[in-house]
Amino acid sequence: MHGIDPKLDFSQLNSIIDVYERCTGMTVPARQPYAGELVFTAFSGSHQDAIKKAWPNGRANSASTGMCRTSRLILRTLAANIARSFA
Repeated sequence: MHGIDPKLDFSQLNSIIDVYERCTGMTVPARQPYAGELVFTAFSGSHQDAIKKAWPNGRANSASTGMCRTSRLILRTLAANIARSFA
């Protein structure tokens, strides 16, 4: 793993969001980091271009791109959301 592990546990994030919204009467913004519904959705062509460049031949290649596992997971999620938006 690259960098420092912050040891954040997001396994109960949906429950935390529910409690927050119920107790405060406010909603979590759609683009709120980590918790927003659209946090992994790309709206810009630059994101799509970055995914295309990072995935030669449609496959993640960590040896040639230097990406860590988390980066590959995020790119996979972004690519899936983009594919769904154009389906």
